Amino acid sequence: MLGWLFRGLGKTGAPPLQSGLEHHQAGRLDQAEAVYKAVLAADPDNVDALHFSGVIAYQRGDAGAAAALIAAALSRNPANAPAHNNLGNALAAQGDLARAVDCYREAARLAPGYVDAHINLGAKLKMQGLLDEAAVAYRDALAHAPSHATALSNLGAIMNEQARPQEALALCQRAVAAKPGLAEAHNNLGNALQSLGQREDAEAAFRRALEIKPDMASASLNYGFSRLLHGDYAAGLLLLEKRFEASVSLPVHFGLRNLVSELDPARRWSGQAASGTLLVWADQGLGDSVMTLRYLPLLKARGFSRVVVYGEPALLRLLSASPGVDKVISKQEPLPAGTYDWHCPNMSLPLAFGTRLESIPKEVPYLRLSQEMLSPWKERIAALPGVRVGLAWAGTRMNPKDAVRSIRLEKFAPLLATSSCSFVSLQKGDGAEELAAAPGKLADWMGECRDLLDTAALMRQLDLVITVDTIVAHLAGALGLPVWMFNRYESEWRWMLAREDSPWYPTLRLYRQERPGDWDAPIARAAAALREFSRAR
Repeated sequence: MLGWLFRGLGKTGAPPLQSGLEHHQAGRLDQAEAVYKAVLAADPDNVDALHFSGVIAYQRGDAGAAAALIAAALSRNPANAPAHNNLGNALAAQGDLARAVDCYREAARLAPGYVDAHINLGAKLKMQGLLDEAAVAYRDALAHAPSHATALSNLGAIMNEQARPQEALALCQRAVAAKPGLAEAHNNLGNALQSLGQREDAEAAFRRALEIKPDMASASLNYGFSRLLHGDYAAGLLLLEKRFEASVSLPVHFGLRNLVSELDPARRWSGQAASGTLLVWADQGLGDSVMTLRYLPLLKARGFSRVVVYGEPALLRLLSASPGVDKVISKQEPLPAGTYDWHCPNMSLPLAFGTRLESIPKEVPYLRLSQEMLSPWKERIAALPGVRVGLAWAGTRMNPKDAVRSIRLEKFAPLLATSSCSFVSLQKGDGAEELAAAPGKLADWMGECRDLLDTAALMRQLDLVITVDTIVAHLAGALGLPVWMFNRYESEWRWMLAREDSPWYPTLRLYRQERPGDWDAPIARAAAALREFSRAR
């Protein structure tokens, strides 16, 4: 921040302001602030004193005061590029990413060679899932500084999310060569290597990032995912707790931090002896919530008299139908502060129960539906001829791994060509628009599914579910249905490596990519298996 901040000022400021700059550059914030206040007392419109006072407020963690002071400076000199950049930083710290992006764009417009403004712009666009725009910002930075390690590393991270791991690898290798001490570059290199299946090298990169920066939460989290992928639940589940730290930048975590800030850390349950009311709150995706439903009936045996679940609206009726749950509250409502004795995020339940690969609660179905729930679908599904197969081909596009886990419906043509089957769409939201050009006929009642309970009731009537790695796989597994899941080359920690089954869902069968980006081979294997499945029925 400070390099561009003071550029060009030299000795041109008044002597009091110059002494403040010297204190500021040396990190003596109290002395610098006193000087700036003195300057403003004599000259309330001094742009630099206002701006630099705002920077000090930002450095101290008071983003609101920082934004007010820097905005005041810009009202007096709108052409100050560093002030626009720093206002963007203050606004971003308050969660106002849209206005922060506007500030960075203006800073870059005023000073096209302002590399930090381009990099900040790229980072905030990426946080909003705008990967193409973020890539443009990083390329703009590299146009002015071709060896800038952070720009190279961040662009590499975007290439990896966009299913371009070879490009990601080359960029991250350049970043590491340009600045070997940049922990973030080693972390992003590890992710690229992981995507390419070079898992030992990926772990080495994560470890190197942690050697450089031991408190780097994102590297710890990535290393934890790698350990879980290899079945090391003792180390991996502990490292998974790093997801709550502020430096982890996945979009799902920003609202999460606001929630965590409202909860008493002294009452966090992590498996210790306890009693009273336990608040279980959803901290990850819908699939994670369904996966951890299996732990809810076990909580009363751990001493709790009451279990309250704070969950996503789409899961409320499903949660209410789960054994061991006394009350369900929507996350659209305020956090029920003061109504619990202990609290635990649902994805920390495996850690709290000391779960190991061999002790995962595997009994299915652990999601049971009443006849009343099932009856609306019985006649319609029964009217379909042959084997009834549900299909889901896409997850939410906000997931950072969506480019490598979702499949275009047109790719399912070999499956849809199985004449002895009737196909039912289980796709809702992103990807559902592909039905209009489907390479085969699918029944579609998803518009009638109000939530995941309705979806589960529809699925319960099917003979088989075929899906990508999304909520549908978890729902089918929890219902104990036969489910075939297409798994990306790099895999995901739950699905582990080099196995066709799942330790979490006994009825799930995995069809893995043999190389990155190639879905044709696993779909062809699944189509052949589907013909066998239908003959056996």
